[in-house]
Amino acid sequence: MATLTAKVLRKLLHYNPTTGLFKWLVRKPRVQLNRRPGTVTIHGYRRIGINGHVYSEHRLAYLYMKGYWPKLEIDHINGNPVDNKWSNLRAASRSLNNQNIYKPNSNNTNGYRGIRRKGKKFSANIQIGVFDTAIQAHRAYIAVKRKLHAGAIL
Repeated sequence: MATLTAKVLRKLLHYNPTTGLFKWLVRKPRVQLNRRPGTVTIHGYRRIGINGHVYSEHRLAYLYMKGYWPKLEIDHINGNPVDNKWSNLRAASRSLNNQNIYKPNSNNTNGYRGIRRKGKKFSANIQIGVFDTAIQAHRAYIAVKRKLHAGAIL
């Protein structure tokens, strides 16, 4: 499978970094000139079919602007998966991208991320991460604790 290049992409589509919108530059079957391509998935991401392959619009924006495919994931800074303005996109590790999730999990009953009911009150929790060893996890815990609890004796 030949990988789509920025040069080919720029011949087929125009990307406006201010609005985040793509438009077709060529006429093909089922393609109208100057129309927005693609469809939105059930998860809210816009996908565009090009030459028999389907691509995520936010990854195409990165290719269009940078000239190469991103090595990392592309994070929507404001959490809106259809907002593909260049200022709203950043290359991010899986860990950073997961930290930028705004909606609570589907099993969440209070409507807020990181909150759990404790009797008649609520507890706020932040998970630092998952580590390969106990010592790595402990070091991460200590680093965050020192930032949040100045003066704590550890």
